[in-house]
Amino acid sequence: MREEYMIERQGKRFVLYAGLLEEAHSRGLRSIETELLQVPDPGNGEVAIVKAVVRTEDGKFTGIGDASPENVNRNIAPHVIRMAETRAKARALRDAINVGVTAFEELGGEDGAAEVVEPTQASSDERPAARVQENRG
Repeated sequence: MREEYMIERQGKRFVLYAGLLEEAHSRGLRSIETELLQVPDPGNGEVAIVKAVVRTEDGKFTGIGDASPENVNRNIAPHVIRMAETRAKARALRDAINVGVTAFEELGGEDGAAEVVEPTQASSDERPAARVQENRG
């Protein structure tokens, strides 16, 4: 992992999602699929849960990510679904490229990855319960 994608917080090293994605592309990333498993609502504590499936030349890797207003920075609280998706993808990407260091975006709370949210490019006919990104090369 390139050093520019590593970050240190409170004496611990973390990898940035962008670095995981770049490394996965260089190692033959074929696709990333995500599925919203739980829609946040008051009955479940506003917790979003997303599953990610990463496919590479080496196989298929999965990850689960969650996010709620309780475990993200207050600026990210309105975007818990996207943060859960990023966390799920980060976990799957870490397994796919054999990175044991936690992704910064997986951290929670005010000290966590709260500043990092991916832009969405959802089309009007896209289902909110599932989003697919593919890299065909």
